[in-house]
Amino acid sequence: LITALSSDKESSVRWSAADALGRIGSEKAFEPLKSALKDESAWIVEKVKDTAFTALEEISRRIHKRILREPQ
Repeated sequence: LITALSSDKESSVRWSAADALGRIGSEKAFEPLKSALKDESAWIVEKVKDTAFTALEEISRRIHKRILREPQ
């Protein structure tokens, strides 16, 4: 999932990966999800970014670590 999030050419696959990683809640996904916030492709990428941020929020609640969205 982390590989799909960071390198798949299809934004729908990246979106699904971000969503799944948030549901799983592994701390290992933290940095890859933060990197996904910097994705700069087509309009659906905004959905990838939103989903990545939501996943980060879910993980942060589980591990009690605050996540700050970097300015764009």
